[in-house]
Amino acid sequence: MPHINQSLPEVFRWRCGETPDLPWLIWKEGGARRQLTYAQGAGEVERAARALVELGLKTQDRVGIFSKNRPEWVLADLGAIHAGAIPVPVYATLAQPQVEHVVNHSEMRLCFVENEAMLARLTEARERLPKLERAVLFSGAAPADPPFPVLPWKDFLAFGDRQKATDPGAFEKRWSELRRDDLLTIVYTSGTTGMPKGVMLTQGNILSQIETLPRVVAIRVDDLTISYLPLAHIFERTVNEYLPIMNGNRVAFAESMEKLPENIREFQPDYMLAVPRVLEKVHERVVGEVAHKGKAAQRIFWWAVRVGGEWQAVRYDKRVPRGAKLKHRLARRLVYSKVKQGLGGRIRFIVSGAAPLDAKIAEFFLSVDLPVMEGYGLTESSPVIAVNPLEHVVPGTVGKMIPGIQVEIWEKQLQGAPPDVEGEIVTKGPHVMKGYYKDDKATREAVDREGWLHTGDIGKRDVRGYISITDRKKDIIVNSYGKNVAPAPIEGAIASHALVGAVMVLGDKHKYLVALIQPAFEALEKWAKEAGAAHASRAELVAHPKVVALYRGVLDVVGEQFSKPEQVRRFALLDHELTVEDESLTPTLKIRRASVAQKYASLINPLYADEHEYKAEVWEGAPGAAGEKRGPAPRTST
Repeated sequence: MPHINQSLPEVFRWRCGETPDLPWLIWKEGGARRQLTYAQGAGEVERAARALVELGLKTQDRVGIFSKNRPEWVLADLGAIHAGAIPVPVYATLAQPQVEHVVNHSEMRLCFVENEAMLARLTEARERLPKLERAVLFSGAAPADPPFPVLPWKDFLAFGDRQKATDPGAFEKRWSELRRDDLLTIVYTSGTTGMPKGVMLTQGNILSQIETLPRVVAIRVDDLTISYLPLAHIFERTVNEYLPIMNGNRVAFAESMEKLPENIREFQPDYMLAVPRVLEKVHERVVGEVAHKGKAAQRIFWWAVRVGGEWQAVRYDKRVPRGAKLKHRLARRLVYSKVKQGLGGRIRFIVSGAAPLDAKIAEFFLSVDLPVMEGYGLTESSPVIAVNPLEHVVPGTVGKMIPGIQVEIWEKQLQGAPPDVEGEIVTKGPHVMKGYYKDDKATREAVDREGWLHTGDIGKRDVRGYISITDRKKDIIVNSYGKNVAPAPIEGAIASHALVGAVMVLGDKHKYLVALIQPAFEALEKWAKEAGAAHASRAELVAHPKVVALYRGVLDVVGEQFSKPEQVRRFALLDHELTVEDESLTPTLKIRRASVAQKYASLINPLYADEHEYKAEVWEGAPGAAGEKRGPAPRTST
């Protein structure tokens, strides 16, 4: 490994020289499994970089990638970086106005596009995309008379072959001149509100991550990970594209989210990335399958979970009781191995990020011998700031800060906070972005003069260095009594219930909290069948009095963990799932709060219909709204 890396291409060339025959990218095509070794991949990356040079792309020119995850995504990304161009990922699920904003704001000259449908979104908007000169199509045929030149992927690579024949030294000259301070990419945030901002990340930003994370995350050479989270998100890109290059790992591509469980079993990952919703679904599936087994099997499963919990309490002791070891060994053989088999059988750990993970979900996975290393970061921090160490995962925290950076908890007066005192999390170091593209004002608001990145997240750090996130500063609810309420812990507690698919708690400037709940429909429909709650549609299901009472009970139980101002008084149940496509969720499956609040205002507003009658000291309150605590027979808006 070079002592001081100047660029990502330098690391990539080193890796390809060290392990040329090691499989790198793995995917399925026409039902058959295919792969590229590191040496083969290096050749394809060189062809892509040379093609960009041949087509007139200059250093620092912006190049878009508008596609879901696939091998060509990685080859195009690394090809652009080797050519000195600036790749700009575009989420495949963005609404048309957001796509046009990213294309125009970044002034991209060329865009790699997944298929004909995505290409049509650019060609049909040609008059509104004045800077875009051409597109490269990963799959499908170019249209007969496009408004700008369109090259199929194979034809594009042929330009690289032509360039090598005429100017063989151009490729190495481009990548060898790159330095750590040079811009590597512009990543437009998928944020929960407003138009995306372009985060400028340098070669040094990314290198600081992939040089440091191997000291924290126990990844071995030849380990396999599976890529399914959007590569347009810097979490997936840094940890599942760039970090495997440093470590010498294999990267398999899932065919789709629908086929992810099947692909996981087939590819057998050694580790994988996840967002909390994916882990919640795995938890729901495992618990649901156990519920349909015989009583003996259920007793064995939950005995093994208890044993796993007890093991976590003693495993770090200098002298672990022999009985605990024997029980844990038996539980591993009877239960834990079967849970892991559903994830391919070889998986050692999961890394969770992009959104808060409920501590109960993390504890469950720990109890079945599958540690989830929850981490924390932002696009603006490249992204990792902290992560749980594999040897000592602490559920409910995002772990310790990674080496080589600074993290502090600042109170209102910007003073360093002692342990367990809440404040804003700020960070400083080589991972902090260069700034927002074409937005100096936003850059100054995010990064102060001393280089501290203000995350906007509220948290605390204990004496061991473990960081806990309590909420986002901008999401804090201030009720009409002046009480500050952090919605994240409440939402996390509600979402941990097996019957809840997603939840958003609201109440800013109101007397009490309300919730919009998306049921976990598969689990709810099974419950309804057993409970005799007859229905002909999901709309009838969520309006059924038994179902409304069920969710009122869930909220009552959860509410016991919180003070009265933090308890949800009324709620509405959705009769469908929130999706990325309808702009209710970000590509990393976080709820777009502003979008959802606006879209479902007709459900939310009636929950405050008789708010004027509510008195804070009287919990029973006034009757009438959907899903009201201790009111008359509740009704549900859908």
